[in-house]
Amino acid sequence: MMPSKTTSILIGALVYAVVGAIMSFIASQGGLMTATLGGCGACLAAFAGPVVAVWHYVTTNRLTIPAGTGAGLGALTGVVGAGVAFVLGYILRALNVLPTTDELLARQRELMINAGLDPAQVDAQLAAGSAMSGPVAEVVIGVLAGLVVGAIGGAIAAAVVKRGAAYDPDDV
Repeated sequence: MMPSKTTSILIGALVYAVVGAIMSFIASQGGLMTATLGGCGACLAAFAGPVVAVWHYVTTNRLTIPAGTGAGLGALTGVVGAGVAFVLGYILRALNVLPTTDELLARQRELMINAGLDPAQVDAQLAAGSAMSGPVAEVVIGVLAGLVVGAIGGAIAAAVVKRGAAYDPDDV
């Protein structure tokens, strides 16, 4: 029987959420450069959490898992991590640590106008982007990104991190 993955998933999800919150904070602190850095960091968070989960699982249980098992563990960690990150982000916005959606849109508007875009173009771009904002879109995008990036990270981690005897779920 395969050992429980719950602890590894929770540790990986926590890494995902904390790294994601730090990157969100960095992204909210300045202009285009920090926003770009924060955006790249968000992808790093979605990748790092599942990698940590697979690393923790194979190290703790002293076994080697196939890439498919790592992908499943990574995908599940990514989904849970996206949920935890959403809740953490909500709390940090309520505490005014992170800006609200309206504050972010106002900042984006200012940056685009300062970059020389016509105010009508800015309004059109922001209106198009507002369909992708809000809690439902944030959860859906987060879960999908966590699922896909988590599966990739988990598969890579399973292929790289090997401890002990190989475990094959088909042998059970």
